[in-house]
Amino acid sequence: MLRNASLYLCLSIVTLAVYGNVAHHEYLLLDDREYVANNRHVSTGLTWENICWALTSTHASNWHPLTWVSHMVDCQLFGADAPGCYHLVNLCLHIGNTIGLCWILQRMTGCFWRPAFVAAVFAWHPLHVESVAWISERKDVLAMFLWLISIGCYVEFVRQKRWSWYVISCLVLVLALLSKPMPVTAPFLLLLFDVWPLRRLVISSDMPHTVTSSIWYVTEREKKTKRHIGSWLIIEKIPMLVTVLAVSVTTFVVQHGSGSVQSATWSIRVITTITAYVRYLWHTVWPVRLAVLYPADADSWPLWQIMAAVVVLIGITVLVLRSYRRPYMLVGWFWYLGTLVPVIGFVTIGYHSMADRYTYMPMTGLLVMAAWAIGDVVDSQPTYRLSATWGAAVILLACAWLCHRQVGYWRDSETLFERTLEVTASNYVIHNNLGAVYLRKNRRSDAIYHYERAIQINHLYAQSYVNLGAVLASQGLRQKAIQNYRRALNLSPKNSRAHNNLANAFRVEGRWEEAMHHFREAIENDPDSAIAHENIGDAFRAQSHFDKAIVHYRQVIQLVGEDARLNYRIGHAFGGLGELIRAMEYFERA
Repeated sequence: MLRNASLYLCLSIVTLAVYGNVAHHEYLLLDDREYVANNRHVSTGLTWENICWALTSTHASNWHPLTWVSHMVDCQLFGADAPGCYHLVNLCLHIGNTIGLCWILQRMTGCFWRPAFVAAVFAWHPLHVESVAWISERKDVLAMFLWLISIGCYVEFVRQKRWSWYVISCLVLVLALLSKPMPVTAPFLLLLFDVWPLRRLVISSDMPHTVTSSIWYVTEREKKTKRHIGSWLIIEKIPMLVTVLAVSVTTFVVQHGSGSVQSATWSIRVITTITAYVRYLWHTVWPVRLAVLYPADADSWPLWQIMAAVVVLIGITVLVLRSYRRPYMLVGWFWYLGTLVPVIGFVTIGYHSMADRYTYMPMTGLLVMAAWAIGDVVDSQPTYRLSATWGAAVILLACAWLCHRQVGYWRDSETLFERTLEVTASNYVIHNNLGAVYLRKNRRSDAIYHYERAIQINHLYAQSYVNLGAVLASQGLRQKAIQNYRRALNLSPKNSRAHNNLANAFRVEGRWEEAMHHFREAIENDPDSAIAHENIGDAFRAQSHFDKAIVHYRQVIQLVGEDARLNYRIGHAFGGLGELIRAMEYFERA
């Protein structure tokens, strides 16, 4: 007990040292403000209205109500202007995941140093920085925290034969799925654990059952019996399977409805899947030149590289299947392959080909393979013990150093995006985002350069035309701005921001009919756009349609909350209607 406590304390202290700088990091111009600071339902804290919104919202193209609630709790405790506190909460969850992973592996296998090595690499591997140092990825660390609790309860169910543990495991799995759909592979992973190390399902009569493989001793009679319970183990997982199926369908519908699901040919999907598996494997072994976004590039891979990736995957799989006397190899490899399925790229979401955050749970399977394989070699050849110890120390020190350096790239948006452009090519999305960062800093020429660079790389990316038009409009070049807005709408006819900006340009020129048309289009395509409601309200007020202006101003208040500026405008509109008492009420609120 004391040895375990000392190990967990050491893992926690080093992880805190490696990631400690996140306490001084900012919100990123990459979902963070949309998730927290500028989201009224989150920034106003934990209320019944906000909880109901979390349960029904598909905001940001996701359905993860428990993640929203966790952000609300943060805002309730720290306020909306304390990003460092949100980062520290992510870090605490990551430390909890590290300790939980170590405990579960120790509990299942009876080993000490192998789970310790797996947990340490998990804690300090640079690939996991994205999940910890990005506020918007709270869903990663929270989902895995709950997923590990569910696994721990399942282990106790197997160990104690008490169904209450199974029920708790299912309930906690539901909470994990409400944080992020990634745990949809949980039943599959538990079936792997049934093979090893729980040994509820014997796949070979001569599989070893030494203490290094499992703490459950299996007799010859039990082996013969357990060969016939595979169907029961599957039936046992049905409640979990039903749950994950429902969440999978919900997630796909939400992302498809929001336009996040990109169309792609079957060949592109297959190439993306195959290459991503090998690239994640390579980044696990050699975690350098990591980026927040890897552009979708399936159509640029040479045939020989695709075939090499196929050979690598098939070769490792064959070797694993032939190593049936080392069941940890089979379990670790299919742990890696299986838990990556929801995010491997067969269903194309967004503009990326892969993402570091997707390895948060899957990588553990590879670490288990490595730790137990090296451990078996050392057990059979004790003379290698010193070399293995020094090798493990070097690996852990390298991981910790690389991880600390990677954390530094996440301190602010400018640093992160500039680093991403250094290590990736043709990254038009990041050029576009860096342009937005420079525009916030009033570096308009730099912003224009990056918007134009994004358009050069991908002339079909509508968002860059909208952003470039906004910069040109701010410089008084309205005709050029209008041209860019029109190009954006030709590419994306339902782009609410393009309609809104084009309407503003027409309003300045006094082209009211065209302006009102595009304002209405902006609201129709995004009914929750506060800026579009405010702008059309201003347009109605300028044309003396005060009653219509009031409707839209009130909608803005409903979306973003009370605002002195809006109350003043509503008061002015009531004054225009001759309702002076109502006007004075709103002037007083302002």
